[in-house]
Amino acid sequence: MGDKELILDGSEAPIKVEAEALLASEKLVPVAVLNKIRVPYQPVDVQLKTLSTGRDRLLSGKQILALTLTYKFKLEDAAEVKPYIPLLNNRIYDTKFESQFYMISDANKRVYAMGDVYPESSKLPKGEYKLQLYLRHENVQLLEKLKQLTVFIERNMGEIRLNLHSEPDGPVTGNGVFKSSVLMPGVKEAFYLGPPTKDKLPKNTPQGSVLVGEISYGKLSFDDKEGKNPKDNPVFYPISFVVPPKKPDEDKKAVSSTNSCKSVSERLEQEVRDTKIKFLGNLKQETEEERSEWKKLCACLKSEYPSNTPLLAKILEGLLSLSEGGDKISHHEEIIDAANEVVRSVDVDELARFLLDKSEPEDEEAENLKKKMEMTRDQLAEALYQKGLAMARIENLKGEKEDEGDEGSCQKDKFEENFKELTKWVLEELIQNENQTANKKLYELKLGLLEELGEEMKNMYTAMIRVPYQPVDAQLKTLSTGRDRLLSGKQILALTLTYKFKLEDAAEVKPYIPLLNNRIYDTKFESQFYMISDANKRVYAMGDVYPESSKLPKGEYKVQLYLRHENVQLLEKLKQLTVFIERNMGEVRLNLHSEPDGPVTGNGALKSSVLMPGVKEAFYVGPPTKDKLPKNTPQGSVLVGEISYGKLSFDDKEGKNPKDNPAFYPISYVVPPNKPEEDKKAVSSTNSCKSVSERLEQEVRDTKIKFLGNLKQETEEERSEWKKLCACLKSEYPSYTPLLAKILEGLLSRSEGGDKISHHEEIIDAANEVVRSVDVDELARFLLDKSEPEDEEAEGEKEDEGSCQKDKFEENFKELTKWVDVKSSKFGTLTVLREKRLSRLGSALKVLEELIQNENQTANKKLYELKLGLLEELGWSHLATYEKQWMQVRFPTSLPLF
Repeated sequence: MGDKELILDGSEAPIKVEAEALLASEKLVPVAVLNKIRVPYQPVDVQLKTLSTGRDRLLSGKQILALTLTYKFKLEDAAEVKPYIPLLNNRIYDTKFESQFYMISDANKRVYAMGDVYPESSKLPKGEYKLQLYLRHENVQLLEKLKQLTVFIERNMGEIRLNLHSEPDGPVTGNGVFKSSVLMPGVKEAFYLGPPTKDKLPKNTPQGSVLVGEISYGKLSFDDKEGKNPKDNPVFYPISFVVPPKKPDEDKKAVSSTNSCKSVSERLEQEVRDTKIKFLGNLKQETEEERSEWKKLCACLKSEYPSNTPLLAKILEGLLSLSEGGDKISHHEEIIDAANEVVRSVDVDELARFLLDKSEPEDEEAENLKKKMEMTRDQLAEALYQKGLAMARIENLKGEKEDEGDEGSCQKDKFEENFKELTKWVLEELIQNENQTANKKLYELKLGLLEELGEEMKNMYTAMIRVPYQPVDAQLKTLSTGRDRLLSGKQILALTLTYKFKLEDAAEVKPYIPLLNNRIYDTKFESQFYMISDANKRVYAMGDVYPESSKLPKGEYKVQLYLRHENVQLLEKLKQLTVFIERNMGEVRLNLHSEPDGPVTGNGALKSSVLMPGVKEAFYVGPPTKDKLPKNTPQGSVLVGEISYGKLSFDDKEGKNPKDNPAFYPISYVVPPNKPEEDKKAVSSTNSCKSVSERLEQEVRDTKIKFLGNLKQETEEERSEWKKLCACLKSEYPSYTPLLAKILEGLLSRSEGGDKISHHEEIIDAANEVVRSVDVDELARFLLDKSEPEDEEAEGEKEDEGSCQKDKFEENFKELTKWVDVKSSKFGTLTVLREKRLSRLGSALKVLEELIQNENQTANKKLYELKLGLLEELGWSHLATYEKQWMQVRFPTSLPLF
């Protein structure tokens, strides 16, 4: 191998790797995996000082100096992290710095980890952290150069497998997939290591982060693991990938079904209102001018939406975020007034009636109403709570005496009245379950210390998630009378249940049916089979009573479950049978307590105990905290794992994994409903120079365009409403490119309908409007001209008869080549059609083959149909016949029967 360490620079270009066998023929089986991420940080604070003259002076008389660098980082979830400093780590005798130490602490100054030149991994809970790096040297110039030293925070991530190709354009074209080869002695063979695709990169990964992993080039001949993990193979080498800049994806959530009964104008008005409230919450109030602008906007929105509870709650939230300033009493009185407005905006009678009704919501609309009412209750409770705190603080500030007058009695009565109202809506727990960085105010109220006894014995974690699904279709039918009739004369019936699920990423999944799986002789059902297929009816997996895991790519899938029985009543009961789709997830460790209230109060943390013979001892397993649950986990999903109660005395793994211990038992946790978190991104710094009104207008405009993109066009009425809104927005923002592009996108998403020519003319008009709205001269100054010169054959073709329409097509195509790669998967179909129009059928077929091979998800039927048409037009009947046969395999008209 030429280079032992391979570094991908973040571009689309692959790395060329040359392999050579020196003595005998060898099998080359390369495997490359990325499994860790390193995020770079710059210091937020730098301190350089001279140390004490006594102990820190060298024999030569030079004084030692110390540089302390402070870094801050945030963990969205608990993780095992390790600081990594490429310049300094793992070097002692060949470094210029006599000592280096680091310390990781949280916001409460609690130290979680310390280390030196050889950093080690440390498990940290979710929260904000500070890393302090301490360096010593006698040369002040050397330390000055390190004031901007980059530190990486390394943590594990999901496995990303890299593609290998036999040609350098492979990562772009998708051609030449390389799997294995036999090396002959003395003959070099090259392959190309491609970068990971953008969709496989971890979400919210900052630019400049580094994904690291390993690559191996061969495997043991007797290894039954297929060499899929490079570390299992004889030799492996490090690889890394630098994360490039990434364009944030636009939120494309569909319009809620609860709004389906409202008109388009009502739904748009609601979206605009929510955007204004969100914008208000993102405004800063650091300076007097910003606070003045905030108050003006509050008054404006209150006059526009006088009794909107979320708006009034947002205003209260803004007041609470302000520092008390000079006149503390006035500040708390403002809070009381804002809280009173929130309370008055709530219909407490309606809210009470709803909360007293304990029935479960039957549909999505009822579920959304429940969430809305629960949010209103929370806002009401928060307002009463903050009002009570403000009243108590005003009393303290006024310095009440025991013999207070009438005004003091009145104030106390108001406080008691407010407190009684608050108790109607919330429980009176004092300390919540704090599993993030500790809350100092709560712990100042605690008394005593937690007892710790003996060795660590108990351990548990969950590592798998099961998501439940209900059938979208159920078909019960009587089977043929011949082979499906019992000797008693009873007829066997078959129930086919259909489930649909979606994978956002490729995953290894397994259907799990608690009622039926792993049971043969003690079940009432003589047979059960399942089949997993994609949107093209391609079958990926089949199984029976013992389901097995199957690897599925990203996409939408259908599970069909087939059950047989002679009793129709039994099968009728199974028409709503729940099926779980099981897949792996990150490890979630559970807390143990010595008292039942431990998960709520945080008291009685239990680590270990010594059991005496014949004496029982109880402990309590707490549920995982909400922040540890996998994101977007549906209500009713089940996290499963193991628990163990002891470890081997000679085991050096500390028994952290229950499966490493002598015995382990299954545990599970059912996910409760989860309140969606509000997006609280700060206002972009690019808008900081604009006024509040300009920024608000921009937010409203973007909301309207997003709303337009979410509108459905399935019926004639919906299409009419969509066109009206398009006309309205075009008159409001006539030359705004994102709006015109969204209108074009809406036209493209619509089916052609009856008059196909009119439909395509509409698309051309919309595309022309987009083109006219762009200042191409300004755009060209920032972009490279990617167009290639037309060849002579193309120029000749353009001068043929009827060239008017053809010239327009060529002009449009030439303009497109300036801005994009016209052979990419998104625009390649147009290139194929162009080559076909120019009668270059062979060239069209070549481009089409590249597009087909570049499809890494479920196959695109339109591309294959286009290929079949080209083969028939070329007169290659034998290949066309072959392709037709394969079309039946790739895109079956129906699923196979059970």
